[in-house]
Amino acid sequence: MAQTNDTKNKVHRRSPLNQTRAILVGIGVFFLAVVLFSSMPAKDVTPVATTTTVATTTTNPIDKANVRVQVYNGTAVNGAASKVTHDLTVNGWATLPAEQDNVTTTASFVAFAPGYQAAAQEIAKELGLTSSSVELLTDTTASPPPAVGTNVAVIVGLDLAS
Repeated sequence: MAQTNDTKNKVHRRSPLNQTRAILVGIGVFFLAVVLFSSMPAKDVTPVATTTTVATTTTNPIDKANVRVQVYNGTAVNGAASKVTHDLTVNGWATLPAEQDNVTTTASFVAFAPGYQAAAQEIAKELGLTSSSVELLTDTTASPPPAVGTNVAVIVGLDLAS
């Protein structure tokens, strides 16, 4: 028995009512899934605690009483070196007698012997000078040269004398 075209078409075709039902069921399942997933409580997310380690460097405090400081007046202003010497002495530094420098200086600076850079930086800070005003002490830093045993020399320029 051979099937006619009508029979073949009936087997493979769905009725419009069945197609509409299938579409409606699919849409219903989709909306049901959306409603179910949207009403589910969100998972609690607990933040993971982190720790931060900060490396710190400790520097030994400067023993001001053991740092010999020589102050030079690099200006024509009388008493400029004596005033700075007095201020440093009040702050605890071991100062030597003030000297007159034979060279006129406009910008004050602080010079240090090897091993006394931190002390020189601290003195510069106390005097309101920048760290760039700190340099290595040599025999030609001041005229006359710093006294034997001087650890830090301060050359007072016009900026500190006024």
